[in-house]
Amino acid sequence: MDVNGKAAIITGGGSGIGAEVARHCASAGMKVALLDVNMDGANAVAAETGGVAVQCDVTSAESA
Repeated sequence: MDVNGKAAIITGGGSGIGAEVARHCASAGMKVALLDVNMDGANAVAAETGGVAVQCDVTSAESA
């Protein structure tokens, strides 16, 4: 499947599995948006992958 140029929204993208998913998606040519409450981590991974970091608590409807 060709995902080059497609967008991915990744929750928990600032660390752990989410960060690795972001790196993998970016290396495949995807644009990544990292949703996380950990903005330090999300900003670091966004800078590394050329993505964007968004502060969001996905457990809260108000935050989303």
